Amino acid sequence: MSRNPRPFTRRVAKFRERTLALSYSFCGARALHTACAMGVFEALGRKAHLAAEVAKKMRADVHGISLLLDALSAQGLIERRGNFYRNRPEGRVIFDPRHEKYVGDIMALQASSWQDWGTLARSVRRGRPLALPPFLRQSKRATRTFIRAMHNTAVGHAAELASCIS
Repeated sequence: MSRNPRPFTRRVAKFRERTLALSYSFCGARALHTACAMGVFEALGRKAHLAAEVAKKMRADVHGISLLLDALSAQGLIERRGNFYRNRPEGRVIFDPRHEKYVGDIMALQASSWQDWGTLARSVRRGRPLALPPFLRQSKRATRTFIRAMHNTAVGHAAELASCIS
């Protein structure tokens, strides 16, 4: 009596796809971190712009900005209509430093940890932790970024938490 191999084969295929998606996910995260660090969302503001307009505002290469805008659009972080790019309505909230739902500081904190995570294999081989996080080994500016990042995170959960209390 032989077992039907199809269910296992399907599970392997799904597991493979999830694994590959996870492996590629760093690309999207890096594009997001780069856009936040460069001020792309602020440059887009509330209206639609051509890539050349964004590049000029940011003093950056048009081709490079076009590639980054296309990557952000492919991830659904901004909208593209023809040759025009614009922030999504939700993005105008979370990428606006004046808004309480701002996430830019947590993006900066995650981006500052990027190189440290690149040394994970060495850390595992040696049995030693990753280097101290930037906010503990660098400037007061890095420490402020960490504190603001923790605030960004807390504000995102505050309303839900408050509703559980009342």
